Amino acid sequence: MNWSLKRTVAVVTALLATAAGVAFATHGGARPAAASVPGCTHIAGTKAACSSSRSKTRRAVEGHTARGPVPAPARPGPAGPGGAEGVRGLTGPTGPAGPTGPTGQTGPAGPTGPPGPSGATGPQGLAGATGPTGAAGLDGAAGTRGPTGATGPAGAVGASGSKGEQGPTGAPGPAGSKGDAGASGLQGPAGPAGAAGQAGAAGATGVQGVPGPQGPSGSPGATGPAGPAGAAGPKGEPGTALSTLDQLSGTKCSTNGILKLVYDTSGTVTFTCVAQTSLPTQASLRINEIETGTTASAADEFVEIVNSGENAVEIGGWKVVYRSASGTSDTTLATIPTGTTLAPGGFYLLGGAAYEGAVAADQTFSAGLAATGGAAGIRDASGALVDSAGWGTATNALVEGSAAAAAPTTAAPGSSIVRLPDGHDTNANAADFTISATPTPKAANH
Repeated sequence: MNWSLKRTVAVVTALLATAAGVAFATHGGARPAAASVPGCTHIAGTKAACSSSRSKTRRAVEGHTARGPVPAPARPGPAGPGGAEGVRGLTGPTGPAGPTGPTGQTGPAGPTGPPGPSGATGPQGLAGATGPTGAAGLDGAAGTRGPTGATGPAGAVGASGSKGEQGPTGAPGPAGSKGDAGASGLQGPAGPAGAAGQAGAAGATGVQGVPGPQGPSGSPGATGPAGPAGAAGPKGEPGTALSTLDQLSGTKCSTNGILKLVYDTSGTVTFTCVAQTSLPTQASLRINEIETGTTASAADEFVEIVNSGENAVEIGGWKVVYRSASGTSDTTLATIPTGTTLAPGGFYLLGGAAYEGAVAADQTFSAGLAATGGAAGIRDASGALVDSAGWGTATNALVEGSAAAAAPTTAAPGSSIVRLPDGHDTNANAADFTISATPTPKAANH
């Protein structure tokens, strides 16, 4: 209920109380000791309304008394029976609001209410002036030890201390490595000769000397009686492989015969063993082809010999020799093994230290042949010169007539100087030899 409604209720209640008092006085009822106002309570703000109602009631009673005598108090009669409880009437309509009464006196202050909520924090005030320095506080307890700091830089080297006393001698160290030998001292004077020692053991047999030249043939002696047949010897090594049938011509076919090959017009070959009283000691052996190296190797070189005669020749012990362009002495390239026979039309090949031809050499040599000029020759077992050929700048005694042109040094298989046809010889090297760009070791020249 709001304040206006409370004031209206109080006024209406006072009016009703006044009306009740007037009615009581008119009917000669007893005067109440004090008029009570139902429902008047000390409600804050309603004190003035209650006081006003009491004043009005008092004036109404006093005015009624003044108009007539006060009757004697009536004696109470017997109590009548209690009436039935009346029916509660309907609530009347709310009356109009009365005029506002005068402002009552200010009542005493009520109890202090609970504190209100804290207000928002105000803005920070300006900093005050710095106060005076306070007195020094008591020393605090010692703090825990901090971690060890980083090592500072080394200080300057201090001055050398005075020399201490010498310590005791240490144990000997390990032996050092052996030093270099010192320089030889001066030779001392010779001592007295010692007694003769015992004879030493015989030395090893020395290298056999070079055979001397063959002596003259002696007179043939009388033929002695035939001796008994000896035991068969061991099987010999396989002979040199043949590349053509012509290489069989001139080989031995009996004790005193040689094999001869004959071709007819149809190409059929006939082998015939022709008896010989003895094999010739000389034949038409010629220096037939010479190569002096290739661009890959100067030692890829060879000297070829051909038997251009009609008979086989025993060439065991013969030598192939070489001289430089202006040399005056022989260098032996090879000595042909004893028992070697070269058939008519057959070839014998000597290869250099790095010879790489398609056909294997019969023998090798280590001395080099000069590409610019030199000469090669054949000497029989007696040392007689059988044939020779010179090339390039050669002017030595092995050159026949004038030297042949030197073959150029080309890539393998190289180039050579050749006789055309094989074995052709006029005793003039320049005329008998020509340059070939296709060497033919141990085969017919072309």
